[in-house]
Amino acid sequence: AVVGLRVPPEQGISSWVARSGRSARVNDVAHDPRFYAGVDRVSHFATRSLLAVPLKQGNRVVGVIEVANRYEGVTFTEADQRNLERVAAELSSGVDAESLSHDTAAMRHLLATVTAAVPSQAASLLLYDRAGRELVFSASRTLQSGVIDGMRMRSDQGVAGWVARHREPVRLTDVTKDPRYYPAIEMHTHFTPHAM
Repeated sequence: AVVGLRVPPEQGISSWVARSGRSARVNDVAHDPRFYAGVDRVSHFATRSLLAVPLKQGNRVVGVIEVANRYEGVTFTEADQRNLERVAAELSSGVDAESLSHDTAAMRHLLATVTAAVPSQAASLLLYDRAGRELVFSASRTLQSGVIDGMRMRSDQGVAGWVARHREPVRLTDVTKDPRYYPAIEMHTHFTPHAM
C-alpha cells in the first residue's frame, strides 16, 4: 500500500501538477521525464499511463487526484480529464482537505467516485503535508483487472456466500483455517488470503 508514502517535492507527475496547478495526461509514463518510478517500486504496481488533476481550495492547490492505467489498456482521453477535473472541482467546493484526510468513509467514497468517473486500475488522493512541502498519499485504491473482477461463485460457497446467506458479519484472522473457505478463488487468482 502507498498510503502514507511521501513524494519528493521535485519528482513525479503529481508533484508537477501540484506545483503548476495544471492537469497532466500522460499515456506513456516511460517516456515522460517527470514520472517517478519510486511509487511503483514500493507498491509493486506497473504504471503505464497516468492522469492527474489538481485539488484546489480557492486559488491554492491542496493536493492531487490521480488515476493510473485506464481499463482495457486504452489511453486516457480529454473526456476522462474533464471528468476527473469535474470530480476535483466538486470535491474542493465542499470538503476541507485536512478533515478529509481523517475520514475513512469519505476517502472510500471519493475513490469510488473517481473510479466511476474514470475507470482505471488505480486511483489515489495525494494531499500536502501540514508544512505544505510534500505530497502524501492519503488514500489509494488498486484494482487488477482480470484477477478477480467478474469472477462468480455460488451463494453457498465461501465466506462471502455464508455472510450473504446468514446476513451476519464475519471477522477471520486466517481464512484458510475456516471451514467456509473456498479455495477455487485462490487457485484462479494465485492470491492466498489471510485476514478477512
